[in-house]
Amino acid sequence: MSRVVILTLGLLGVLVGAFAVIWSKKAIDLQIGFYRKINWKLEPISWKKEIIVTKILGFFIFIIGVFVIMFFASSLLVD
Repeated sequence: MSRVVILTLGLLGVLVGAFAVIWSKKAIDLQIGFYRKINWKLEPISWKKEIIVTKILGFFIFIIGVFVIMFFASSLLVD
């Protein structure tokens, strides 16, 4: 895979993860809006739990994105 694609995926992971952590409710609302467009009704049973889970998953996406970028940067130094 091209290095540009890998770096782009890493940056996208950092941005999406940060968005999910910082604006959890907005991220959930975007997901609900998407499902409404494909004729599905989606609603959390517990908003409190859903926001916590969204923050946790967003954090992991953020960390994975950071590791991808770190690996990319280290591979540039080796070459």
